[in-house]
Amino acid sequence: MENVNPVSTNNIRATIFIVGQIVDKLPDLVTRMDRIGWEIGNHTYSHVWSTDTLNIDLEKEIKKTENSIRRVLSKDPVKYFRPPFGDSNQRVLETISLSDYKIIFWSNNLQDTTKSSKIEDQVKFVLDHLQNGNIILCHFGGYNTYEVLKIVIPKILAQNYEFVTISEMIQHLSF
Repeated sequence: MENVNPVSTNNIRATIFIVGQIVDKLPDLVTRMDRIGWEIGNHTYSHVWSTDTLNIDLEKEIKKTENSIRRVLSKDPVKYFRPPFGDSNQRVLETISLSDYKIIFWSNNLQDTTKSSKIEDQVKFVLDHLQNGNIILCHFGGYNTYEVLKIVIPKILAQNYEFVTISEMIQHLSF
């Protein structure tokens, strides 16, 4: 079986929300993602539950990840934040906003965090919920992520959808 990355093969543009520990552990991966035009968003340093974290500690998690991204890429990161697990409340929203970040959630989901996920069910879910403006959640190292992407990316492209970064989506929506 040929090992071909479905994302790079199809020249997919994306915004990746990455944990700071991964930035520090795999700086070459982050550099490659940036080089191919992906945006690197903030996903805390150690994947904490935002609502269980004190404001000051959440700010430290975000700042530490921001500094790691800046050190690796030699530029300021985009100011987008996705809370781990989508875990948020009003206090978290205010804390993130005060840090000059925009919180980004998702509207479609590869359902790749459940061990019992079946590829055909994951594909069906994404395609059944597909619509213009979707932000599709998926995880590096998730269950069946690679296999599902190999199937859904060509199907999505065949429906004349385009993969863009969050910045490109926001820019398009602001016109």
